Amino acid sequence: MELTASSTMGVWDVDLQTGTNVWSASLFEILGYDIHPAGTATSAMWERCIHPDDREQVQIALEVARRTHTPYALNHRIIRADTGAVVWLNVGGRFLYDDTGMAARFVGIVCNVTEHQQAEEALRESRHFLASIVEAVPSLIYVYDMRTHQNVYTNNRLKHLFGYTAAEVAQVETDIIKQLLHPDDLENLEQWLEQIKNLRDDETFEVTYRMQHKDGSWRWVSGRDSVFKRLPDGQVWQVLGVLEDITERKQTEAHLQESIYRLQIASDAGHIGIYDYDLVNNRILWDDQLRLMWGLAPDEIITYETFAAGLHPDDLEPTNAAVNRSLDPNGDRKFVAEYRVIHRADKRERWVAAMGHVFFEGDTAVRMIGTAQDITERKQTEAHLQESIYRLHIASDAGHIGIHDYDVVNNRVTWDAQIRAMWGIAPDDIITYETFAAGLHPDDLEPTNAAVNRSLDPNGDRRYFAEYRVIHRADKSERWVAATGHVFFEGDTAVRMIGTAQDISERKRAEIALLEVSAARDKQARFFDTMLATVKDLVYVFDREGRFVYANQALLALWGRTLEDALGKTMAELDYDKDVEASVLASIEHVFVTGQAITKETHYTNPSGYQGYYEYIVAPIFANDGSVELVSGSGRDITARKIAEEELRQSEALQRAYADRLQQLTTASLVINAATSRNEVLQRVTEEACKLAGAQLAVTCTLIEQELEPMTYHTASSAAYAQWRDTIGVWDVAHFQAMTALINRPIHLTRATLETHPVWQFLRTTTATLPFEDWLAVPLVELDGNTRGLIQLFDNRADSFGDDDEALLVQLAQVASVALRNQQLYRQEQLARTHAEEASRLKDEFLATVSHELRTPLTAILGYAYLLQSRQRDETYIVRTVEKMIQNGQSQARLIEDLLDVARVVNGRMHIEPQTIDLRAVIHAALNTIRPAMEAKELYLDIDLADEVSIVRGDADRLQQVVWNLLSNATKFTPSGGAIQIRLEHDDNYACLSVTDTGEGIHPAFLPYVFDRFRQADSTSRRIYGGLGLGLAIVRHLVELHGGTVRVTSAGEGQGATFTVYLPLESNLTRHSDAANAERLQLDCPAELLDLRILLVDDQPDLLELLQDIFTPCGSLVQMCTSAEEALTMVQTWHPNILISDIAMPEKDGYWLINQIRALPPEAGGTMPAIALTAYVRVEDRMRVLTSGFQLYVPKPVEPVEIRTTVAHLVRTAGTDDLV
Repeated sequence: MELTASSTMGVWDVDLQTGTNVWSASLFEILGYDIHPAGTATSAMWERCIHPDDREQVQIALEVARRTHTPYALNHRIIRADTGAVVWLNVGGRFLYDDTGMAARFVGIVCNVTEHQQAEEALRESRHFLASIVEAVPSLIYVYDMRTHQNVYTNNRLKHLFGYTAAEVAQVETDIIKQLLHPDDLENLEQWLEQIKNLRDDETFEVTYRMQHKDGSWRWVSGRDSVFKRLPDGQVWQVLGVLEDITERKQTEAHLQESIYRLQIASDAGHIGIYDYDLVNNRILWDDQLRLMWGLAPDEIITYETFAAGLHPDDLEPTNAAVNRSLDPNGDRKFVAEYRVIHRADKRERWVAAMGHVFFEGDTAVRMIGTAQDITERKQTEAHLQESIYRLHIASDAGHIGIHDYDVVNNRVTWDAQIRAMWGIAPDDIITYETFAAGLHPDDLEPTNAAVNRSLDPNGDRRYFAEYRVIHRADKSERWVAATGHVFFEGDTAVRMIGTAQDISERKRAEIALLEVSAARDKQARFFDTMLATVKDLVYVFDREGRFVYANQALLALWGRTLEDALGKTMAELDYDKDVEASVLASIEHVFVTGQAITKETHYTNPSGYQGYYEYIVAPIFANDGSVELVSGSGRDITARKIAEEELRQSEALQRAYADRLQQLTTASLVINAATSRNEVLQRVTEEACKLAGAQLAVTCTLIEQELEPMTYHTASSAAYAQWRDTIGVWDVAHFQAMTALINRPIHLTRATLETHPVWQFLRTTTATLPFEDWLAVPLVELDGNTRGLIQLFDNRADSFGDDDEALLVQLAQVASVALRNQQLYRQEQLARTHAEEASRLKDEFLATVSHELRTPLTAILGYAYLLQSRQRDETYIVRTVEKMIQNGQSQARLIEDLLDVARVVNGRMHIEPQTIDLRAVIHAALNTIRPAMEAKELYLDIDLADEVSIVRGDADRLQQVVWNLLSNATKFTPSGGAIQIRLEHDDNYACLSVTDTGEGIHPAFLPYVFDRFRQADSTSRRIYGGLGLGLAIVRHLVELHGGTVRVTSAGEGQGATFTVYLPLESNLTRHSDAANAERLQLDCPAELLDLRILLVDDQPDLLELLQDIFTPCGSLVQMCTSAEEALTMVQTWHPNILISDIAMPEKDGYWLINQIRALPPEAGGTMPAIALTAYVRVEDRMRVLTSGFQLYVPKPVEPVEIRTTVAHLVRTAGTDDLV
């Protein structure tokens, strides 16, 4: 560097990092020093020469220039070091800064301006220059008066930093610092001022704090203060300060700290270790990550040999070569290698990627610093990469992605199979751009051509992207395609485009669905906005500063404000109750800090003066990054609940007082329910009532079997009341009847009121005096609500019974009612058990009888058959034997027929075919059948049949069965030589048929059971007479089917018996056949069937024809359908009155049909009556039919009379409204 040698101008260059000063020779001369060798001058030599009065000014100018990166310019005085003469200097310089922004060098020029005129001019220029610099610097420069606490000077940066002008600051009478300083920093202000007061002239006070901008935001600032002026007593008077806005730096520091933390996490997560290799001393420093990779102990010394020993043998040589290359001073001095490490302990193999930078001193490598990362997983990933590529091809096919190659020059397009399939183009078709364009949807042709042209523009990005619809050449279907491509150029000429095309039809449909979802979400948002505006709960949202960003209508109504009044305001600005505000703000802060919801309760007084309790819940609203962005809250008036809680506490106190007595009631309940008889229950109830209430006398009186007489009394009393028990028996029972009729609630009376009460005049002598002062009575009410008794308490102490006694007694009465009911149920259960055992016994006896009666004729049949088979017999023997076999077979057949008839009776399947018949013919037919048996026993037969009462309406075969069973029964039980009388006579409107015998008779005890199934007077194995005991049961059922009755009388055993059958007579009948046929037609075809429109549905044509033959003769209009679909159409077009449908049909069954019909409106047949016709006969099948919509159920096979009657019945019950 060439320095000037002028004696009036000097130059300096100061290295601020090393402190080295380089001065020109003239500078030594100006300052009055001998010339020193280069670099030996010091800053102290300069500072000693500065005039004492100018030192402060010099320091300020230097500090301002250094901080603000502005030129340094100042006129000041020096005192020459050799002569002590004062010399004026004009000094100008500039600070030079390194990459970090720190001042590294200070260079400048010094001029000797001692001449007075020159000094004054230079001084003015210097001040102007200094003022310009001060105004131009980005920092706030101020002079602060410590006595007035106001700034006496600020540059123009005040408004830029804080938004205030100097005039606005001057108008503030109080200390503006205290007004603008952050509350957390205001606590330290006094301490800072005290430190400034104690500053020495050569000291600077530095501090960072927050100040509030005029717009309300907070700014971080860094301040440097030094003493500018002192008072004569040495106290600090004015302070010179520089204030710099470091808000961005603070934010950067925060981000930097977060970045460092994340870097550490990333390092740990990425298994990255750091090493430092001292090449000179062959020592390597490894962090914990690297030691873990090699399996080395934390305190083990590491050399290059240690490193090499851990390498895989195959990787040792290439790794050494990479190290040697990095140590070459002519190379790039970087080390990069990938190698395998053999863990010292577990011998496991891991891949490591290492890199480093080598530092040199001259040409000698002295140090290598770098990182090593465990890349085992990456290597494993690379090993699977080929497989992934293969899978990628599969995914490409699955994702309908094709590849295209467009030769722009020759207009030839190459498509793979995927794209050809999209267009519907054959594999060998030649494709040009026109082929491509011809397949596009007309609406997409122009924008697609435009996209292609843009990609062919050499000044563009040379990329092609378009979405368009393709019309398939064959099936004309429409597909969405997303196409991409890159265009290759030769110079400015596009020659080729290569890219992909993907079928995105599914994605397009998904986008449409997404738009629909978005619309639904918007609708939902509007719904919730509307809902929140109408709910009574208070709903609101706060930001981090505690300002309202939402409030619903309920909260606004509570305040008496509008939404515009509330938004952006704090609770304090809305005149909230201070305690409520503090509680809510604390909750908001808790949620912002913890991210957890919180629930609290608070007392609140609204502006209208209403006071109540509110429960509020404050919960976080999270941003996308997981931080708490806002806080939502809801409040609810819980005043009523608080009142209820208080009432509940009071109630619980009463309940605790009541608990002991309830325990007594529980004990009493156990005692009462342990009783085994009704009387024991009543006695225990009486005793426990006396104990619970502490009464001197308790009396329980009840009715027996709902009768007034007799009445039972149960008493319990203390010793003092024992003598009064005897008076119970003299009470007037009639008045008890009145009492039980009137009292259905507890009654509590004193003796005075009881003696005058009209209901309680129960003593026989009017002069009697009741020996008690207090009386309490509670009714015993059974489950049917009727009063069946009374529990009474007596005491000779006034007011001895309270409300709690009454409540306990009511509960005891309920326990007593349940216990009495349980006793009744127990007795009923015992009776039912006896009946069940009797029924089981009868069943067993019947089964034994059936076995005997069936085996007896079977034995004869089989026996004779074996005899005929065993050897030759003469004709006479064979005829006689066959007759016996036939007789036994007929006997067995009758037994089986009786069993079948009983089965029909039990299942309700016994039917009759009514017609007009003459009873005399029926009786003679039965006599002809039984006569041989009568003659065999030489029985006398007396017949008396009246002519005028012989015509009835009934089933001739079944009535003949009735007469035959009665005659057979009389023949069986009448001994040889006895007599049987048959009589037919008139009894009012009935024909009376009686059969009387002189046989065994019937024991009176068995008379009620004569007509029961399976009953026989003698069911033992020693019985004299055979049979199953079914005949008379069948007789009773058949007679009842004809609308008649049957009775039996007998004077006892050995006195014979008389069976009498009563059948209703048929009136106004003639014997002419035409009239009989007309009557039969009337019975078989009910009037409701005439002109009735019937829809028949069955998949079997034969059954449809049968049903048509059943209903057509009765004048019904019939339509037939073989499927449910056909029937549904017929319902809507033909409008039938009733439906008869099969259930099991192909494809659509009867359940489907009835569901479709019931879905129709009434005017279209939706309420039309319907009958199900099915072979499914299980209980669950019948239940499903009836619950699915059918009114009735008819099982197959069909009986004409039954189904006609069923249809007529359903039409009558359904009414005429449904018969369209």
